[in-house]
Amino acid sequence: MFVFCMALWMVLNGRFTWEILLIGAAVSAAVSLGFRKMTGTGREQELSLIRKLPKMFGLFGYLVKEILLANLRVIRMVFRKKQPDSCLVSITPRLHTTAARVALADCITLTPGTITADIQEGSLTVHCLDGSMAEGLEDSGFVRRLQARENRSGNDEV
Repeated sequence: MFVFCMALWMVLNGRFTWEILLIGAAVSAAVSLGFRKMTGTGREQELSLIRKLPKMFGLFGYLVKEILLANLRVIRMVFRKKQPDSCLVSITPRLHTTAARVALADCITLTPGTITADIQEGSLTVHCLDGSMAEGLEDSGFVRRLQARENRSGNDEV
């Protein structure tokens, strides 16, 4: 946390002097200690989070790609003036943790043309703008990536 705060301080400040460096170190240390006391985390949890960052960036990159593709699909529907064949679909992805199911629901909702309407007992109810958007939701790339994340962590974190 200290390194992140210090890097953010230096980037936002835009110049490098010893005064700025010392003030940034003091402020970063105070923020880092305050964060640790408020959340009850320690150095081990911060290191664990840092190790998870590359995989999270991979999921984020995949999400951006899917958002762009879904945008193109929706734009195509609008320009073709195709009447949407909306539907509600219930899926039960093979995800074991609550955090993974919520992450999947968020990814689905962020993707244009789909909205997660409900999450109950491991199943998600998804509204799709077109029936073709419902195909493959249960075994999508999001589900596979979250399953891999679950298998590695073994706890209620994604």
